[in-house]
Amino acid sequence: MVKRVTIPLEQQEYSALLEMAVEELRNPRDQLRHILRQELERRGLWSLTADRHSQANQEVGNEGVGSTAFVLDQLELGYRQTREQAQGWFRFSLIAACVGFALVGVGVITVIFGQTTAGIITVISSVIPDVAAALFFVQSKAANQRVDTIQAKLTEAHEVQTAVEIVNTMSDPTTQDNLKAEIVRKAL
Repeated sequence: MVKRVTIPLEQQEYSALLEMAVEELRNPRDQLRHILRQELERRGLWSLTADRHSQANQEVGNEGVGSTAFVLDQLELGYRQTREQAQGWFRFSLIAACVGFALVGVGVITVIFGQTTAGIITVISSVIPDVAAALFFVQSKAANQRVDTIQAKLTEAHEVQTAVEIVNTMSDPTTQDNLKAEIVRKAL
């Protein structure tokens, strides 16, 4: 018999749970259940019998594709958000660099026309947008690295999902179990 429990989580708790779930290719509900089972087993309050183990394997085989699909959706969402963030930082760095370059140009022109003090002040003030451009570029570079990491995880998750879907089409349960075990070994 299955009992349901509702657990209110703060945003930080849910974010941490979601991060763990994505890393372990589970949906958050399954990840929370996994954490609970680990703690219950650690305290000696619960043990996974062979009967329950085979039942759990069947559930994973049937629901694994759904969990993997959820993880893929979350990775794709994170990928899109991080990519947009990287593009935004890059745009900010270009704008700040253009403003700095324009101020240098104005300062040089001002010096040419005899306004030496104003020209020097303008050129010196161009340092501020140039520093901002450098900071924006660093943020853009970090966001691009996150995009690359998420893309690698996304590709790996797609490969696992495809392998699980193919295995689930096989009719021989022994072959299915052996291949699922191999998929898990390679995924870990």
